[in-house]
Amino acid sequence: MEETVALSANSHGNDESTKLSNAIKDFESLFEGELALIREINEVLPESVKVHGKRLTRSLKESYERLLPREKTEWDNFANALTHAPEDLTLPSMSEAVNKLILENALPMVFSSRMPKFIREMSLIYLLIRFEDFLEDIARAAMLSDPRCLMSEKNLTYKEILSFKTLDSLVVSLVDRVLDDVMREDVEDVNKEMRHFFDIDLSNNTDWSEFKERFYRRNIIVHNKGEVNADYTRRCNYTGSEKILTVDEDYLDASIKLIRKYANEYAEKLRRKYENQVATATRLP
Repeated sequence: MEETVALSANSHGNDESTKLSNAIKDFESLFEGELALIREINEVLPESVKVHGKRLTRSLKESYERLLPREKTEWDNFANALTHAPEDLTLPSMSEAVNKLILENALPMVFSSRMPKFIREMSLIYLLIRFEDFLEDIARAAMLSDPRCLMSEKNLTYKEILSFKTLDSLVVSLVDRVLDDVMREDVEDVNKEMRHFFDIDLSNNTDWSEFKERFYRRNIIVHNKGEVNADYTRRCNYTGSEKILTVDEDYLDASIKLIRKYANEYAEKLRRKYENQVATATRLP
């Protein structure tokens, strides 16, 4: 009888491990699709912007030739200010023809010239959001597969416990609470939580500093217009001379490869952890 119970428990463990492995594979496939989308966007959109910019340039030249000499001088002064100090630009009083030229051609050209940079920065932000979603998805799948990793994490009142109709709904709610707290933390603390719950720690990887830097650069792009601040300097040991950081093509390409590597490594280590647990349980007498 005891042997029958043991075999049944081992079979259940194998089933859960297989379900978890399949779930992780599904999340990996979805994440790969997001990476492909980011690459496609950065191949297609910048080329479209170039074509649009050329069209605007032709239109601008044609409109410029129709201006009066005084109006051309106004335009030249504006264009010179735009080139040398675009962030501090103030528009002086100008003729109606020059104002129209600026609105219809010049400002759209400025936006077009900045568009590739904008696309790359938004791509980095989206990349990291999708990575965080992926990490939350596989962590949730693992916690639901084996809720024992949540023991002692949350204290619930009898009232809270009795509000759930089933044990499964209680576990799902607890997992959601835990992950909601975890995923609000920064990348270094999230890794500590992965170590706490699953004994997975990637902070000793040789490229960990490069990996975490992506998240802190994302933060200054979103919250500080890309300007290096004290938090970024401290967390990334930044000693560079550049005060404004952005995302060029090489940086974005390296970021996609690096984030993909870490996604795969977290997933693989999580998969192996539960496979090993089942294998160990199967060998027990």
